[in-house]
Amino acid sequence: EELMKFFEWLCPKQRTMLQLISHEGLTVTDAGVSLRMSKQQAMAFHKLALRKLRDLLEEHGVITTTRKR
Repeated sequence: EELMKFFEWLCPKQRTMLQLISHEGLTVTDAGVSLRMSKQQAMAFHKLALRKLRDLLEEHGVITTTRKR
């Protein structure tokens, strides 16, 4: 439930992308097709959405990560 609150902070298209993949079981490419994106756009957009979600979770102390930037 706490995680879902952070999904709401994503833009609608990012939220839809992640929901199609995680809840509907679509591939990134198929989710992109449903959002009218090319395969390359979908891959980049998915990466951006995951990064945004991770950053939100880190900012609010839900997770901590050690990563290279």
